[in-house]
Amino acid sequence: MKELVEKASAYISAGTSQGIGLSDHQIITVLHTLLSNKKPDINFLNQVSDLIQSSKIQKINSLTNILYVFAKLKYRNQECLVAAANTMKRAIDNGDWDEFPIKVVCRNLWNFYDLNHYDEELFKNFCEILS
Repeated sequence: MKELVEKASAYISAGTSQGIGLSDHQIITVLHTLLSNKKPDINFLNQVSDLIQSSKIQKINSLTNILYVFAKLKYRNQECLVAAANTMKRAIDNGDWDEFPIKVVCRNLWNFYDLNHYDEELFKNFCEILS
């Protein structure tokens, strides 16, 4: 597993023309591997957090899955949480309501709760979606 995380970290560090060396799916796979082995790699978590903060991860479902793993691993980065919330608010403001089925909204409410992060505007939007 250590080799997998090291390779994933190297890909993220090396990057590509888009600035990411791995797809969202590959990143989530590595995160779930860390979660299932209960061995968080802080360096890798920091790299993923940096990707979120630099807006290189935009898919709402990807953010939801990443935040879930962060919550389960008790990894909290305030700047990352603000960036994730802002990405979600932008998607809602752009009318991308189809990215927010009830399951995703509920999962994100749990994610942000477990990560002890509150964003009034985002949560009001989530309430509108749920009502």
